[in-house]
Amino acid sequence: MFNHDVKRIERIVENHIQEYSTALVYYRQTKQKRYLEEAQNHIDEIDRVINTVEKVQLIALLARR
Repeated sequence: MFNHDVKRIERIVENHIQEYSTALVYYRQTKQKRYLEEAQNHIDEIDRVINTVEKVQLIALLARR
């Protein structure tokens, strides 16, 4: 992976973490379940991005051999 790829992935994850934190704050303030669901969606998206990166790294590792 190249340096710009890593920075882009970091930016994506940081954005989702920020949105997750905001959703949790709104949930604590209002106790509306939709904010909790929104927070979970951001966690799911972070997991999806990380899983994709892991697959790309595995393919790159296998391609070297």
